[in-house]
Amino acid sequence: MDISTIANDIDELASVVCEVVDGIGVRNIVQIIINDSSSYMQAVEHAVLKKYDHSFLFTLCADYCINLILENIAALDHVNEVLMKARRITRFIYSHALPMQLKEHYIPGVPWWLKHGGGTGELQSFACRILSQTCFGASRYNIDKSLSERLHTEARSYPDQEKFRKEEYIYYNLRLRNSVPRLHGPSEGKHGKLGPKLGDWISAENTTVGQHF
Repeated sequence: MDISTIANDIDELASVVCEVVDGIGVRNIVQIIINDSSSYMQAVEHAVLKKYDHSFLFTLCADYCINLILENIAALDHVNEVLMKARRITRFIYSHALPMQLKEHYIPGVPWWLKHGGGTGELQSFACRILSQTCFGASRYNIDKSLSERLHTEARSYPDQEKFRKEEYIYYNLRLRNSVPRLHGPSEGKHGKLGPKLGDWISAENTTVGQHF
C-alpha cells in the first residue's frame, strides 16, 4: 500500500490504519509496529487508540530504535573521526583504478566475502540485486528461461552438462544481442538503485586530490 501522497495528512493516515484494523479485527490485534516517531505519526496513534479505546499498543520497531542508537554512537567524536577516515579511504579506493586493482590482488573477492560478507547486510542486499538482474532481464527481453531451468533440474552426465551449458550461453547471448527490450521494464522503484544507497561512501568530495587521511 503506497501512502506517500498522504504522508503528512493525519486524518487520511488514521483512516488507512483504521481500515487495516477493521480488516484484521480489533480483537485480533495486540500491537501495531511502526517505524516513525514523527509528530504526524504520534497524532495518528492518538486518534486510532482513541477510536478503539486503547485496546492495543503502538510500538516502534527494533530497526528504528537501533538506527537511533547507531546515530547517537556515530555522533561521538572519536567514532565520527573513524567514520570520516573510513569514508575518505573508501572514496579514494573507488575513485582510482590502481587501488582497485591492488585491492583485488591482495584481497580476492571470495576470501573477503567468506570472512566479512556475513556482517554486511547492506552489501548482501546489493549482491542479491546484482545477481538477480538476469531474472529481471529475462522478462524484459522476452527470454524463455526453460532452457536454464532444465540445465539445473535434469540429471545428466558431465559431458552432456558441459555441452548444455555452452548451448545455454550461446542461446541467451544471441537473444540479448538481437532482442529489443520491452518499453515497460522493471521500475527502479521496485528494485532500487545502488547509487543513493552507497551515498558519500563512494562519491568523491569536492576536495583536493592530495588530501591526507
